[in-house]
Amino acid sequence: MLSRKGEYKSWEITEAVLPVASSQEEGEDTLTQTNIATPTKFYGRYQDFMEMAAPVDQVAEYLNTHASWFSRCAEPMKVQSLGENGYALTIGRFGSFGYEVEPKIGLELLPPDEGIYHIRTIPIPDYQPPGYDVDYRHLYS
Repeated sequence: MLSRKGEYKSWEITEAVLPVASSQEEGEDTLTQTNIATPTKFYGRYQDFMEMAAPVDQVAEYLNTHASWFSRCAEPMKVQSLGENGYALTIGRFGSFGYEVEPKIGLELLPPDEGIYHIRTIPIPDYQPPGYDVDYRHLYS
């Protein structure tokens, strides 16, 4: 989906610069001294709107009964319930060069506060994200 009213931040990439060594022995020493595991951070902020053809109370009723539709709407992602309002979503399985990752995100759909619905990131029990962290915040108003 492409947002026409979005505000996008560019991402920060800090690259480690490796010196060129004149011999193989010097190169091995240089690589052990250089930090090549510099983290990369990506940021994004998006804003848009979606018109609803249904009355506000009907939309609110639908959002309040998310347990009946959330798993189906998240397909093909795998969904596991985390309590009354939380879900663990498995995004998929990705791999390259012998390394595989199966990223997951925990989301909680909070009860409405004066007609505003929030979704936020929650931890997934017994799951440690392998090399990433997500801070997801969303609201419907």
